[in-house]
Amino acid sequence: MSYNVIESRAGLDELFMALAKAYRHIAKKHAIELELIVIGGASILLNYDFRAATYDVDAIMLNSDVLKNAIKQVADEFHLEPTWLNTDFERTSSFSVKLIEHAQFYKSYLGLIEVRRIKDEYLIAMKLKALRDYKYDLSDVVGILYECQQRNVGMNRAKVERAVMDLYGSLTKITQEAWENLDM
Repeated sequence: MSYNVIESRAGLDELFMALAKAYRHIAKKHAIELELIVIGGASILLNYDFRAATYDVDAIMLNSDVLKNAIKQVADEFHLEPTWLNTDFERTSSFSVKLIEHAQFYKSYLGLIEVRRIKDEYLIAMKLKALRDYKYDLSDVVGILYECQQRNVGMNRAKVERAVMDLYGSLTKITQEAWENLDM
């Protein structure tokens, strides 16, 4: 079976709305408001215009059976990978529990799923920490910096360094190669 990619901010909004509907249907009167903190490529789709698509949504979220069933239902409905929404990111080197503190409100869907996102210097810090050759990390950093400049968002190395300290506790957690690639 061929699976779809998630192609836009509007596409993500549609998926999150479908997830809220599926969650409401499955949980019925026991539904409580859940929070998803969207990380990585999906967060880039929500924040910026330079990324055209993502293959999955990495998130920090409650891991419940009801939510898993809702995720599976949306995957089936939209022909997505069963892991289209996952917490795999939590096992990577760029994960930090402190991301929760820096997540910003994006939208609420049906009053049941609140989506928060990571922005600007915190995304840059995460991408520098990961800096994978086989992924879009460096091009994502360039895109974020470019859009911050276009939007007159004051982005500088000092902000990125503060974000690295906030998330990882030391500037040395970022490789010298990564710092050299940060052209500011």
